[in-house]
Amino acid sequence: MTEPLQRCVGLRASLPTECTKGNDLWNIKTLRAYLPGFATWYNSKPQHDTNNFGGMHANHAFALWVVVKRLNPTHIIESGVFLGFSTFLLRSAAPKARIICLDPRVLADDKYYFHDPSPLTTYLTGHNFIDFAAVEWAKYLPMRDRPSTLVMFDDHMSAIRRVKEMLDLGFQHLFYEDNLSSDAFASYSFNILCTPPKLIPLPKGWPRIPPSENNYSHLAEGVAYVDWFGAWAKLIPLHKHQSNVQFLNNHLREYYEFPAIYDGCPNKGGMQSMYAHFEDVLKLGFKEWNPKDGVNAGEWWVHNYPAYVRLKPTRKKEKQDHERWNQGKKTKTRAGYRTMISWTVLLNLALLILMANGMFYAIKGGKFDPAKVGPRFDTGRFEASIYLYNYLKELGAIPDFDRTSNL
Repeated sequence: MTEPLQRCVGLRASLPTECTKGNDLWNIKTLRAYLPGFATWYNSKPQHDTNNFGGMHANHAFALWVVVKRLNPTHIIESGVFLGFSTFLLRSAAPKARIICLDPRVLADDKYYFHDPSPLTTYLTGHNFIDFAAVEWAKYLPMRDRPSTLVMFDDHMSAIRRVKEMLDLGFQHLFYEDNLSSDAFASYSFNILCTPPKLIPLPKGWPRIPPSENNYSHLAEGVAYVDWFGAWAKLIPLHKHQSNVQFLNNHLREYYEFPAIYDGCPNKGGMQSMYAHFEDVLKLGFKEWNPKDGVNAGEWWVHNYPAYVRLKPTRKKEKQDHERWNQGKKTKTRAGYRTMISWTVLLNLALLILMANGMFYAIKGGKFDPAKVGPRFDTGRFEASIYLYNYLKELGAIPDFDRTSNL
């Protein structure tokens, strides 16, 4: 039998030796116990015979499936929706969970797009998009529910920035889907943080960063730092990278990279796949790849070592202060508290009016041109990345530079 050709883009020479907590969280035997149920679901999914190129396929879908089944979360945040396949997976694996979907794009005109009809799913997408760090989570998730919430990041953002945002907001469990190495120039991933540092010469066209940001333009070589859909790209010095690694480890309980079910890559120098031969995969019940399915063979079984990460909660006092802030329970007199509420209502009303006018101008006045972003966003299209980033920042859908200037 001919095995499908592989790109092996996730293959690397080293294991996550810089992040050792939880590397043995689940062994191969434990993972294999979930394969029969997953294979049955995967073969029956609506998108099985469709082109989900650029989206999630068997290896990464299985990793997410296991995380959801193991954690059984009541709340899930999905940052990065694309065609909705991961939404469909999350709803299938956790039918009673509340899911909040975040994505700056709307692909509803794609015939393969899945929109979850469940009243338990909330969409903050398209013109309603708000980045994970900028969402007023008190409206959707009280502080008491956040430590058990699963946050799925499939958005090509900086892993260290997402960690700091999660700690600040009270979340602990995350799944990082595209855990690519520095060679991919896709994002400052956990893979880059958790493997020995790789110094590279300054690529052509770098740094690509806002003027107010420290771009380290004097560096001849450094560690690749890519963020914001690929719109930000620069080198950071080794000592800054090591400081980020130390911060991560100081707030890390578990870091687990999933092996591939099968990837066709040589089992040399890196993590081995669960099965070395494609015949064994077919015995599990997976349908054999067929060119008529419309999916590139390498894409079908590609593997980029998606990671499950569990963070340490912030200190008790910090959590209490954060909860008081989000729930409006500040230590004020009753009269002062009523005054605060009155002013808050008035200011929010004014803000809503301004936002409504701004959105009407942006949408109707032709300020936002979806054609510049494209229906299927490619992080390699840097011009579109920068256009989208600037547009979302202007609308206030993403945090200001001040919150991320120290990365």
